[in-house]
Amino acid sequence: MQAPDLAQDAPHPAAALWAQVDQLAERQIEARRHLHQSPEPSGEEWGTTAFVADALTEAGLSPRTFQDVPGAICDVDLGELPPNALRVAIRGDMDALQICEEADVPYASDRPGLMHACGHDAHTSLALFAALAAAEVAPNWNGPPVGLRFLFQPAEENGKGARWLCKRGATTGVSHALAAHVDPHFPAGEVGVKDGPLTAFCDELRIEVKGRGGHAARPHESRDPLAAACSLVNTLYSLVPRRYDAQSAAVVTFGMLHAGGAPNVIPDSAELRGTLRTFDLAVRDTILRTVTEACAGVGAARAVSIEPKFVGALAGVMNDSHCTEALADAAADLLGPESITRLTRPSLGGEDFSGYLKYVPGAMFRLGCAPLDGPDYPLHNPKFEIDERCLAIGTKILLAAALRLATEPR
Repeated sequence: MQAPDLAQDAPHPAAALWAQVDQLAERQIEARRHLHQSPEPSGEEWGTTAFVADALTEAGLSPRTFQDVPGAICDVDLGELPPNALRVAIRGDMDALQICEEADVPYASDRPGLMHACGHDAHTSLALFAALAAAEVAPNWNGPPVGLRFLFQPAEENGKGARWLCKRGATTGVSHALAAHVDPHFPAGEVGVKDGPLTAFCDELRIEVKGRGGHAARPHESRDPLAAACSLVNTLYSLVPRRYDAQSAAVVTFGMLHAGGAPNVIPDSAELRGTLRTFDLAVRDTILRTVTEACAGVGAARAVSIEPKFVGALAGVMNDSHCTEALADAAADLLGPESITRLTRPSLGGEDFSGYLKYVPGAMFRLGCAPLDGPDYPLHNPKFEIDERCLAIGTKILLAAALRLATEPR
């Protein structure tokens, strides 16, 4: 694939902003690499927050940070805003995953067990350099007045960060919210857009199994919680798909099993943690009921106590049609209409960008990031890496879409 041709034949409302993004492109790549090398887990993004806040302050902006949670909110005015003018928000999430990086890059994570394997380093750089470009252009802005707000959000991976920022005024005085998510299914220079449901409703499953421990050589004297936990996983994996219409997308997956401390000891308890992903709330209710019934049945059969808990419910992202079209139009202006894929199916992935959409309409788009010459490892893979050309592309699309939403009649 050749580098996308970003040249424009006619003036564009965002031309000055796009030109500034190009001038900042090398700095943006350097910043993203710094962030990639210095990942922080959900709720502990204090260094990332300081890095962002310092860059914004050096540009003459006034970011708002907090004592109790990481994250920052920063407003930028293009022109003189009328009283009570609403702003368009652009969100970048900041947290990393608990994954040991295996990508062969000089800026690989220097923090063992932590990695930006979901592209949040890229997302942070999109919001940061959109803000820096706007700040540079603001003194000479000759277009209609536009209010922008940049949200640097912690704790996306655990589904808490959007709620934290909303409680601190993130959506107050905001008309629309926009975001991007890198997507290795597309190369840099291509994007995916979708109206309506984009991501799934997510529930975390926590299941505690209590039995009676004993000697591994005499299992008949115990009530083995580990055996019961394994039986429960197999039961749910076979039972759940038979309880709802096969044409409805849903999945139950367990990713954690904690039990025991020695190979020759049957433990007293075991804990399972997993996730349920659904789009249809009726299907969700059916599966949650099925999990509860299976826990009771396996518990009775195995003579153990099994208690399920459903925690951290996260709503799916429901893209607003007007915001989706603003993103699609901006991408078409920048890249050409042939570079846009209209997605037909939502993802079973979760995204707490949905937290902002409880208060304002908004949309998220998929930003192609697959490397030009190299394997395109998926998100959450220890070798995940991006084609850094996507950074300027995503920044320009977000800015152009925000201008459209801010200046079009409501």
